[in-house]
Amino acid sequence: MRVHEFITRFVILLISTLSLTAEGADSNRLYVQIKDLVPEGDEIFTGADIDAVELSSPNGMVRLYASDLIENNSNSVTPDHADQASALLGPPVLISSEAPYVKSLNGGSVSVAIDTMGLQVSPDWNLTVYEVDGTLYAEGAPEPYQIAVSRDLGGPCRDLGIGSGITRLALAGQQNLQLSDQETSSLSSIVSTVDHNIRLPESLGTIVSAEEFRLHLANSPQQIIAELKAFLVYYEHHEHQVEEHGATDNGGLQATARIMALLAERLEQLQK
Repeated sequence: MRVHEFITRFVILLISTLSLTAEGADSNRLYVQIKDLVPEGDEIFTGADIDAVELSSPNGMVRLYASDLIENNSNSVTPDHADQASALLGPPVLISSEAPYVKSLNGGSVSVAIDTMGLQVSPDWNLTVYEVDGTLYAEGAPEPYQIAVSRDLGGPCRDLGIGSGITRLALAGQQNLQLSDQETSSLSSIVSTVDHNIRLPESLGTIVSAEEFRLHLANSPQQIIAELKAFLVYYEHHEHQVEEHGATDNGGLQATARIMALLAERLEQLQK
């Protein structure tokens, strides 16, 4: 390498390092706000059910979890421990079975702090939100939520992106979400199984109707795409459980296919 090229690269590296240090100079914390994109309801576990918030290095060797609750604007429907905001602190139950379960945002929002331990956190670090998705988490289904971050308690917050289910985003921010060709093909195949002559159990019919109403209010194509991606994983997981392991369906796959058809229809409307 030529001397002037080495010096140029060294200067760029030095400037980058100083910038990162300056960014984190006011705080050794990353503040994360999670806003539910599902309207408030009257039932427990309504909307996004958050288990944990994780910050990890690009190689995954360092994993830090939310340790402090900064603000809780969620709408509690029960004093039960399962609805306490502190439940989303620490590691997820997927890693630590002794950890509290989840916090249901129920149309609200929460803000938490992650102690960065004095580490220089760069834009290629990842933020993972563990939201009950019905796959790794046995119960529930994925719900949409908005993620914003700040390096200072007073803000300003920067939108990171929209998630649904377990979502991992680089701190640099979410790129424009698109369905891949494979996802589009899978979605088309699943939607083709919708049969309105099949009568769903009352509970599932109520869920599908509520989702239809909710989606009429959704105006973000990125939100719909995030939901579709999560539901594709959800559907394929449950289909595998039914077909390969003999799990009982009870109309779950048909209900999910109808919800995905509603999502696909809404996406088409928004993209016109």
